[in-house]
Amino acid sequence: MGELLIATKQFIIDMTQSHSRPVLLWSGGKDSMVLLHVLRSMNLFWPVILYRNNFFPHKYAFIDRMIRDWRLTVFEYPPLSMGLKQKNGQVEMVSFYNIGALLPLHLPTNMLPVDRAWDWQCGIELLNRPKGTMQFPWDLLCVGHKSCDEDITEGKLTLHTAIHHIEQGPDVMFPLRDWTHDDVWHYTEQYHVPVQETRYEHTTAGWREREDKTYNPDCTPICIRCLDKRLEGDVDCPLLGKTIPNISRQIAYLPDHGLTYFGEPVHA
Repeated sequence: MGELLIATKQFIIDMTQSHSRPVLLWSGGKDSMVLLHVLRSMNLFWPVILYRNNFFPHKYAFIDRMIRDWRLTVFEYPPLSMGLKQKNGQVEMVSFYNIGALLPLHLPTNMLPVDRAWDWQCGIELLNRPKGTMQFPWDLLCVGHKSCDEDITEGKLTLHTAIHHIEQGPDVMFPLRDWTHDDVWHYTEQYHVPVQETRYEHTTAGWREREDKTYNPDCTPICIRCLDKRLEGDVDCPLLGKTIPNISRQIAYLPDHGLTYFGEPVHA
């Protein structure tokens, strides 16, 4: 942990010497909380970008508390566009956020089944949420993605570079690239990093995500029965309370180019 932390901090120092306007992509999860804490321990009080889903305010109580307690400068803005993606028998909803002139930030959503009368969102309403562009003023985007992280449809996404260059956009850095999940939890305990305990729980085997995803901002119950290509014919709509046609043939699903954060595969 000591050598890994020294190397991580030195990498951050090297990057800040060549960039003047850094920003952290922050979600309040274990990785971004550790990365935020590392930066603050270096007296680097960078602003953060938070992509919030306003349909689920109860998922953000911990995030709102951290914004208040740590006096974070937070920037939020809507997606540039949204779409559905199907691969390996799974369907994801993907949001694209404006970060550069040519390439958007590509963020998937882990969709949960609708299994209760509350705490879910209609997929059509979510796809039709307000969208917009923004001027991205930062030249360095800091992301807490690790090589051991996995995506629900793509599987493991190994990072072979710690810095990604975007034409007409910011450089993207991955300071935690070589960290493991155990490294993150070890740092969290050693340095008393706040943890969202409605999302994570401590067991005899260590920390883990709770099976109940009610308060997990990365997991969203979304009904896409009428948009799901895996279903045919009429489907039950929980919003309208009646049977409606499946219109998935009218929906253009996103092409399968591999999971991308910055317009090209992160493992390329």
